[in-house]
Amino acid sequence: MKLAPLFLLPFLLAACSEAPPPAAAPKLVRTLTVGAGGTPILPGCCAWFECRNEMRYPGGDHLIFLGHVESFQREAKPPLIFHGGCYRTLP
Repeated sequence: MKLAPLFLLPFLLAACSEAPPPAAAPKLVRTLTVGAGGTPILPGCCAWFECRNEMRYPGGDHLIFLGHVESFQREAKPPLIFHGGCYRTLP
């Protein structure tokens, strides 16, 4: 498997907890912006880390990626938090 040199770790907006799943709006046109290294940034993110692939490790039926943060961006908007089995927002 060939790895992309960069990956993006997004943090979704609190407002995304009420959004319909993508399959519910198949005709919706989405526009993507890109990070400093060219990774696509999905709409609805309040922050993201753009990371360079450093290592990968087997983890059972998963792969665990270790990345070096190349860039970070955030907006002054509340993040979506999933804790205790439900979505929450910061006070």
